[in-house]
Amino acid sequence: MQVAVQQKAGLRVDRRDMVIYRAPRPWMQDLWLWILLIGPLVAPLFMAIGWPVLQPFANGIYLLGETVCPKVGFHFMFLSYPVAVCSSCWSAVFGLWTVRLLYGRSGEGFGPFERLRLETFWTRWQQTPVEMKLGVLLVGFMPWALDVMLTDTGILYTPHAYMMFAGYAGGIVAAMLMFPARAEMRARMERQSRG
Repeated sequence: MQVAVQQKAGLRVDRRDMVIYRAPRPWMQDLWLWILLIGPLVAPLFMAIGWPVLQPFANGIYLLGETVCPKVGFHFMFLSYPVAVCSSCWSAVFGLWTVRLLYGRSGEGFGPFERLRLETFWTRWQQTPVEMKLGVLLVGFMPWALDVMLTDTGILYTPHAYMMFAGYAGGIVAAMLMFPARAEMRARMERQSRG
């Protein structure tokens, strides 16, 4: 907008002089996403290497996986050992990553996804009433919750493909709430720190 005002006033503006503000990269958020993505593969890798010094670390990772995963017995195999979480939980991480790449720092997209111009979508999503957002969250998590309930009661054991779909959908809707809320909280904190 300032560029347009300067051009109307007859001033010559060089693109190199323009400063575009970008929110700082959420490195801590990305670190946790990488840990969630790579972590479940580290335990079977440590087991496959077979070094006794790595065994306690692998056991700790499996313990964490058993603590957070609702379907402990339904794992993919990696290097002849089970992944630390079920296919639903691991697919949820891919859902988180999908929204992370589409959302970027503050709705502009990340890397090649900036070209999609999703700012309007994310702005409208942030203005959506909380009840609607919670409804989307409920619909997105329903297949996962139903899958866990049916498995726990012994009524139905779903294949990995369905578990992956349910986890991916749950990860997407969870991230659609988390990432915009985090960006909004970061912006609010920056405004407060400025005065």
